[in-house]
Amino acid sequence: MITNFKPVLLATGHPHGGILHFVAALAGALIKIGRRSCMAFAPQALLNRIHEVHFCQFHEYHVIDHPWGLNQWKFILQSSYYCWRFKRDYILHYHLPSLMPPHIYTAHGLYTRFWLQNPNPGLVAKMQFLLLSAVEKSTISQSKRVCFVSEDDRAYAISWLGTDRGDAFQVINPGVDCNIYKPVRENERRAKREELHSKIPAEMRWLLFVGNDF
Repeated sequence: MITNFKPVLLATGHPHGGILHFVAALAGALIKIGRRSCMAFAPQALLNRIHEVHFCQFHEYHVIDHPWGLNQWKFILQSSYYCWRFKRDYILHYHLPSLMPPHIYTAHGLYTRFWLQNPNPGLVAKMQFLLLSAVEKSTISQSKRVCFVSEDDRAYAISWLGTDRGDAFQVINPGVDCNIYKPVRENERRAKREELHSKIPAEMRWLLFVGNDF
């Protein structure tokens, strides 16, 4: 049992999907090795993913369902407050950019890279891109450690920043949870398809993409 350590604050603004699952798995792993004094700043869905909850504090992040950019800015502002408040006493591990860089930042894809590959010609979208890109660049440049989910993203960040931060840039591939993602019997698969995607005929051939959403 580990007893002499700073508690960890985990922060994410995603209510579902791979990032939330990743953070929940990380929280579970911290609990297993004895880091039970965790704090979370995340949607309530995070708690629903963890069977043993030993957070000393849980601050719920209320997601804005629309439009896309408002949710990012809401998280950026609120997470910056938590960074200012707890950075001295906690190890801060963020999963979205923040105005105040955390100790550890996991970049689940790069917003700047995604936007440049899929630009939106609208003026508001361009302004939002410039601002969010600046925040993302600051977070990657100033966080003590940055975890990328692929070597490709790490190489892109080095090229984009114009500098290699050496050991501060690490790559941790997300991997696959085989307890969730595994083959099932045909009748089970068909029933699940009809439950989740009722508008798509279950007998159609589906193409599965496994990778980062960015």
